[in-house]
Formats: sequence, C-alpha cells, structure tokens
Amino acid sequence: MTNDETNDTANKKGAPSALPSTATIRSLVNTELGLPSRLGHVLLLLVAMLATMVFGVLLFTEADLPLRTRVAFVIGIGIGLAWSVFASWVLSRKRVLYLRHHVIAARLAIGVSCVALIGAVVLAQTVHGAPFGQAAVWSAVIMLLIAMAMHRRAKRRISDLESRRAALTIALQQSTTPSDLSA
Repeated sequence: MTNDETNDTANKKGAPSALPSTATIRSLVNTELGLPSRLGHVLLLLVAMLATMVFGVLLFTEADLPLRTRVAFVIGIGIGLAWSVFASWVLSRKRVLYLRHHVIAARLAIGVSCVALIGAVVLAQTVHGAPFGQAAVWSAVIMLLIAMAMHRRAKRRISDLESRRAALTIALQQSTTPSDLSA
C-alpha cells in the first residue's frame, strides 16, 4: 500500500493523517507551476525584451544623444537583459523551484531600485530647480521599500516551506516502520 493510499484510507476511517493527501500536494505543485505563473513570466520576458530592444535601437540610431542619456540607455539595456535572463531561467526549469525564484526576483528588484535611486539622486543634484528630481527620488525610495518587503515576504515563505518539509519528514519517519521498508 502506498503512502497516498494509506493517507486516503486513514482519512476515510476518520483517523488523523500526518502526511498530506495527494490532492493537497497537487494543489501546492499547481500553485508553483501553474499556468498563471507561467504566463506571468512569459509576459515579463516579452516586456523586458521589448524594453531592451527599444533602448538598444534608440542608443544605436540616435548619434546626437547627450552622455547622460546614453548612460541611462545602457543601464536600461542592462536592467532589461537581467529581467529577461531571470524570466528565461524560471521558464526553463522543469522542476519545482520552491519559491527560490521569488527571492531571486526580489533581489533583482532591490538591485534595480538601488540603481534607480542612485540615478534619481544624481538627477536631483545635477539638474537644480527641476521639480521632477524630488519626485524621482521619492519614487525610487518607494520602489526600494516595496522590493525589500517582497524580499522579506519571500524569505519568510521559504522558511515556512522548509519548516513544513521538516515536519513532514519527521511525520514520514515516524509513520514508516522497518517492516514497511522490507516489503
């Protein structure tokens, strides 16, 4: 008798089950690898590639751009490529990522937000009297705070998942006897 059958039988008898049911496991896997998640990463990949192409075309076709604009375009290309690589990596995985991609995405968002904050501060300092300088700084600060909250949430969710795995491992070890292993 498999663990799934044992769980289903235990659940039918009304006894408490230490192991999750097959339906629970399928639900967890579908949440992680489900179609909405895949479509979201495909959309991220397309938008990041499109933004990278637009920055690249503008950078290479406009010869009279000021240096700061060229630098901004190069940074935009780098950010677009980073998000493209991330989305491609997630989409190419054939196994469950156990929320690790959320941590990586949050770290990438923190990095991008830091670059945006540095750029906004430089803009506010170099272009005096520009009303949009302070707005750019505050927007970048808000982006950074959101990215940091996403990172904290992702780390907490991974910790919860690891705790659950440890509890399930202990429950499995307690429910498996040596006679079960020899059969």
